[in-house]
Amino acid sequence: MFFKSFSSYLLVLSLPYPLIWALDPVQSVSEIGLGIWVENLAVRYTGQILAASLEPSLYQIDPAGGPPTVLMNFPPPITGIAGITETLPDVFYLAVGNISNRTISASPGTMSVWEVDLNQWHPDLDPKYFARKVVDFPEATMLDGMTTLNAIEGLILITDPVGGAIWSLNVETGAKQNIQLPFMKSLDGHIPALGVNGIKYADGALYCTSTDQQLFVRLPIDALGVPTGSPITIASGFGQPDDFALDEANNAYVAVNANSLVLIQPNGDFRTLAGGDSSTALAGITGAKFGRNKHDQKILYVSKTGGSSSYFTGNFLVPGGISKVLI
Repeated sequence: MFFKSFSSYLLVLSLPYPLIWALDPVQSVSEIGLGIWVENLAVRYTGQILAASLEPSLYQIDPAGGPPTVLMNFPPPITGIAGITETLPDVFYLAVGNISNRTISASPGTMSVWEVDLNQWHPDLDPKYFARKVVDFPEATMLDGMTTLNAIEGLILITDPVGGAIWSLNVETGAKQNIQLPFMKSLDGHIPALGVNGIKYADGALYCTSTDQQLFVRLPIDALGVPTGSPITIASGFGQPDDFALDEANNAYVAVNANSLVLIQPNGDFRTLAGGDSSTALAGITGAKFGRNKHDQKILYVSKTGGSSSYFTGNFLVPGGISKVLI
């Protein structure tokens, strides 16, 4: 038995890097904790990962592994962070509110958008020196997915899955407007009710998921975020999608059914890359982002809730945190 085990060990050492990953396509980066619902993530230019959780803590995680660092805790009545997007280098905007991970909803009138400038961050500094509230957002039911439309002008776009809308926000002036189209709506009787969810801007268009309707959609827009054409359904019927990442060819890597990473190609073909109903490898997957440095540009970092068996029980299967998948 020793000889067999030793031989297997030598075989693994001799395998090329991609083949090692093929044997275990999903690897944990950091387990934050049981019951920690990581709703979204971003990757800094330094390579460090930011984890936005449905609790008032913003975490930073080293992609090499290790325990997370709490960069800041948001003040009451904020209980959770949903979306996150970067505009200027290391300047992030976050959608926060009194959010419940049991009902997947926010208390009315509690949503807001904050700026966190990590150029100014230091562990000994009070958050008031690097974080500020940009605007209250009582018009929204629950803000979630975020993307940057124009970093210089400070224009960002935010989904409201429960309200079935996409909001544009000028973070410099606080000006808001929303778009409501049929594909953004949730379906009657679905609990939780989730319409348009994940969102990314690329090549003059928004790419969006609509959870209840099981859609992945492309919507042409102008420089202000106003639609310039009709929405085009790229794929449908592939499961309930959440957030996603786009590569340079606009292939989408989508968190689906809270257990799978699904590739959707521009022609509408789709297939499961990792996870699945019988696997806990991606338990509670919510979103994905590519690495930003030379060594991890083909690595997809994914956020996870820990895989609650029901939205309302809180019976998480594994710790929430960040994992990685080699693409």
